[in-house]
Amino acid sequence: MSNPFSKKRKINNVDNSIHRELLDFDFEKVCSVTLSPNNVYCCLVCGKYFQGKAKSSPAYNHSISVNHHIYLNLTSEIFYQLPDDVEIPKTHELQDIIEYLNPTYTQRDIDLLPRISFDLNSDKYLVGYVGLNNIKQNDYANVIVQALAHIEPIRNHYLLTKNHPQSPLNETLGNLIKKMWSPHLFKSHIAPHEFLNCVARTSKNKFTLEKGSPKPFLLWLLNKLNEKSFDCLRGKIEMTSTPIVAHEGNDKVEFITLESKTKTVEQKFWMLSVEVPSQSFATKSEKIQEVLLEDLLLKYDGETKTQGEKDIKTYRLVELPEYLILTKQSKI
Repeated sequence: MSNPFSKKRKINNVDNSIHRELLDFDFEKVCSVTLSPNNVYCCLVCGKYFQGKAKSSPAYNHSISVNHHIYLNLTSEIFYQLPDDVEIPKTHELQDIIEYLNPTYTQRDIDLLPRISFDLNSDKYLVGYVGLNNIKQNDYANVIVQALAHIEPIRNHYLLTKNHPQSPLNETLGNLIKKMWSPHLFKSHIAPHEFLNCVARTSKNKFTLEKGSPKPFLLWLLNKLNEKSFDCLRGKIEMTSTPIVAHEGNDKVEFITLESKTKTVEQKFWMLSVEVPSQSFATKSEKIQEVLLEDLLLKYDGETKTQGEKDIKTYRLVELPEYLILTKQSKI
């Protein structure tokens, strides 16, 4: 099947005053004057956001004071000429701006993946494999978003879902994934501002631009979203625990297992921790030790015992997920 996007784009401006190179829809859609998120327009001449189009509104005043006349309503996706308040027809020449603002997909679009596209500078990029800006030590979140965006059931769910009105976190994550897989980017990298700001608000600043690590962030995100599309990451495990108590006698301490109080529970999991031999002291000339996945998962065979401070546990895999996430638990 031929790839209709594997060619350089041709931009025919309906008006030479539109400066696509200044447009950036990665930031939160708030007015640069009032900081309000309501009824926001983007000036297509300078790329700034302004509220309203009625007389004396920030957008209206901007159109008069600096002679910028073409605007896009970021919610209705309607183009206007201000200050005359005249709607501009949504022609084919303007469609690329809408696609950059809000990428939409059909099943055929997904079937064409992977594909090559070009940004405004005619630089080639592989759709879906674009960088997320490291704004201020937010790489812990970027790696998780990149991983989730490349799991097909999760990716396809967000690409084909129009909106998540009940969940701003879901909405901003979906928008970010849609942009990552867009063949209509003006630049081949994306700033995850909206998603990260929503994360900070939703987590009450537990995760911010300056604080976080991948594993706890992933667990928090999966539990918070609770999306059915994430079921492909869910597995089931059976855990059996037997209490142990210390008993002093004959000048030594003995540990006794209370078999009568053994409990077995079945629970779902998002990820499994495995013990990986440390390679921290390996030199360049030394061969890195290879470990079989089967050996790493012996902990979950239902027989291998793991001793804690208060009990002995065994784990048995009941159901593996379609996509298994493993985390490293270094040996002490």
